[in-house]
Amino acid sequence: MKKIIIAFCAFVVSIGSNAQEFRSRGIEKLEDAQLEVFYNFLALDTLLNQSIETTMVLQIGENFEKYLDYAVYISDSIEWNIWKNEKRIATFDEKNQSMARYLELLWHDKQKNEFEQLNVFGAGFFCAYDSLAFQDWRIIEDKTQEICAHKCHKALATFRGRTWTVWYTPEIAHSSGPWKLHGLPGLILKAEDDRHIIMLEAVGIRKNDGYPIEHSAERQYKKHVKQQPLETYLSYEYMKARDPEAFYNTFLPQPITINGQPMQHSKMFYCPMELTE
Repeated sequence: MKKIIIAFCAFVVSIGSNAQEFRSRGIEKLEDAQLEVFYNFLALDTLLNQSIETTMVLQIGENFEKYLDYAVYISDSIEWNIWKNEKRIATFDEKNQSMARYLELLWHDKQKNEFEQLNVFGAGFFCAYDSLAFQDWRIIEDKTQEICAHKCHKALATFRGRTWTVWYTPEIAHSSGPWKLHGLPGLILKAEDDRHIIMLEAVGIRKNDGYPIEHSAERQYKKHVKQQPLETYLSYEYMKARDPEAFYNTFLPQPITINGQPMQHSKMFYCPMELTE
């Protein structure tokens, strides 16, 4: 699994300096980010009584956004600085030890208002497109909270099986937010679902320091990534965590024990952002 994760990061998030150099390395620069927001992310799996905690990064540009785990983002930064012969921000040992807890990559094409999500299932890469990610927000004008030194206002919406309470700041004029949450008159800095099992809160905001928003070049992408309907893509996530036997039968050779018997697989952590049932 570790090899798969490393291959996934290497394939998706290598960085160059301009569009031509990006394409020569299988990566295309979409644009430079204008703002980067760092969120503490906590999710609970109530079935397994487990939790994960990590830092997520939202890169915001004029036309595109990208949402990814900080461990993947930091590998971007390392590659960028080494490629530019600048000071390293971490060693390769630190990079390899800091493995992503949240493997999915998410892009938002703001002109199309379309989200693209990419993940690895077994030994293959799969993507799905979502052009129906809208939230009908109800703003609570008299509720305020300060987050990262910004005055925030409260809003509520139900989306894909979860009811979200968010806090957004009109002081930052981006109608963006973590994951697919967006569409308010200001940047979303905090989000929590009504069951209190998914929590996101901004812990840092900075203007872009020269890092681009990037994506795999089209030719490379078509070669390695299989597109699926969103419902199918989400079913793979469920199968991977909750039905590992079916997952191995579908995506990977069934491993066996030293006695030649099929290996038994345990359920894995599962706390999806959107519910399919």
